[in-house]
Amino acid sequence: MDTNDIFANAKGTEGLAQSFVHKEQRLDRAGITLMALPPGHVSFEIKTNKTLLNVQPFGSRSAVDYQRVEGTDYQGAVLNGCAFDMFAKGISLDLQARNFDWEIVLEFDDGVLSKLDAEAYDGFWEMPDMAYGRRDASAAQISTLMIEHIRFGDRDPVYLETLALAMVRRCMTVGRAPQRLVSARGNGPRIERAIAHLEDNLASKPSVAELADIAAMSPSWFAKSFRQETGKAVHAFARDLRLERAKAQLIATNKPISEISRECGFSDQSHMTRSFQSAFGTSPAKIRNDR
Repeated sequence: MDTNDIFANAKGTEGLAQSFVHKEQRLDRAGITLMALPPGHVSFEIKTNKTLLNVQPFGSRSAVDYQRVEGTDYQGAVLNGCAFDMFAKGISLDLQARNFDWEIVLEFDDGVLSKLDAEAYDGFWEMPDMAYGRRDASAAQISTLMIEHIRFGDRDPVYLETLALAMVRRCMTVGRAPQRLVSARGNGPRIERAIAHLEDNLASKPSVAELADIAAMSPSWFAKSFRQETGKAVHAFARDLRLERAKAQLIATNKPISEISRECGFSDQSHMTRSFQSAFGTSPAKIRNDR
């Protein structure tokens, strides 16, 4: 079963089959297929017929309920952004997970990775499970740009190819040298701590000063570094996080809309409705009814 078959048969809360058809981009020159994975449940048991790379952007969150790689069970966990997994061709993979936000998946034709970096590729795949649960701020930032372009851009293949190759090369480097899991600018871990705090406290709407304190940085330096690391201002990042979290809950749960609005940090249900109309062009009630 190949990747497209997996998602065509998956029963995601947003209809993964339809979502993947509309959020996929083939890069023929690079031999890479990009897929923007929407929020929802994913459950499959396969032997990969191509190499796969899955990257979480900043601010995203997923819950791995169960995962077995090559017969080895891995404990379930909640991943808060910046994580990536890479699985070589021929790997047995059994996965049950929930994505609360968008993620990016890359599928590689045979020989693509070895052409990019034969030395890194050979060393990397001596132990395939080494690719599971890595974290890197630079790869996360690139994935954010890719997801936004696939979802909302004009699908420029040259731009996407450049981002894809940069992200693949970065993940291969990090996989080969596990100690290099931070941004080249050195502030990645601090920003990650602040993002984790923001994700865990959306309802209380942490201020920039509070997040800067978590990151052990001055507010002005934190705001500048945050934009450098994520590509967004703090308020824009928090807004998008609230929107995507609320949208995922509308689709995946039966909670009252008013309760979701409070949990996600909106002032009230009316505020959430206005925000949805501005961001998605539709209302929370319509998204729930169409799930």
